[in-house]
Amino acid sequence: MNGKQARRRRALWREQLEARLAQAQTATPRQVGTVGDSEVWEVGPFLMAIPTLFDDYPAAIKHAISRRRRAALHGHCDCGAERRIVNPHTVAIDHANDCPAGDDQLDALAAQHGLTVRRLT
Repeated sequence: MNGKQARRRRALWREQLEARLAQAQTATPRQVGTVGDSEVWEVGPFLMAIPTLFDDYPAAIKHAISRRRRAALHGHCDCGAERRIVNPHTVAIDHANDCPAGDDQLDALAAQHGLTVRRLT
């Protein structure tokens, strides 16, 4: 494959992924199962594992997980982060440094309360 063909292939790949992302933006999220402490949701062509929101969590943890759940299910967070494509099989949301729904912030907040937030990989 020469450079021109490779560029064409990458452009087509990107176009297909952008179409999937657009499909997810307009899809109605649907819960399809649970795995451990996570719920598995279908959002358009994507499956997402997001933390379950338990009633006995402290208010700060509930807020952070609620925000994370909304971001995962609807594609954008109150901090301004948007769902993006990492590779053909992965989407991500890169929360702002001060957003409680971000990985590091949620982990630190959970640790303050003696909890651990598990992520499926």
